[in-house]
Amino acid sequence: MKQFLRTLFALYLGLLLNPLDSMASCPVSGSTDVCENQSVVYSVTPNPGETYTWNTTGGGVVTGSGSSVTVTWPNLGTGTLTLIVKNNLNVVICTNIITVTVHGKPNPVITPSDIVTGK
Repeated sequence: MKQFLRTLFALYLGLLLNPLDSMASCPVSGSTDVCENQSVVYSVTPNPGETYTWNTTGGGVVTGSGSSVTVTWPNLGTGTLTLIVKNNLNVVICTNIITVTVHGKPNPVITPSDIVTGK
């Protein structure tokens, strides 16, 4: 119960000092245009005491944790990568939602223009 009250108070204090409509965006580096099954490193500048939660939609698979993760994008189409950063009081201090476009790998077809018969 004490932990719940501490978390609730920290959340209240965080919202009081940093309302949701003024929530900062966390700048994330990494590609937003990828090929299917491509693994991409996404990162944010780390700060002591912060925790980082990464999630995807659209089939992306997150590997790793902390301020830098690798995401593999197996499904064609559009996916999203979400980052939530909390401070040492477990208060959300910034968020970012990135839209990622996943393209199919090229499938080249080579068609000869002239057939040489050797005669």
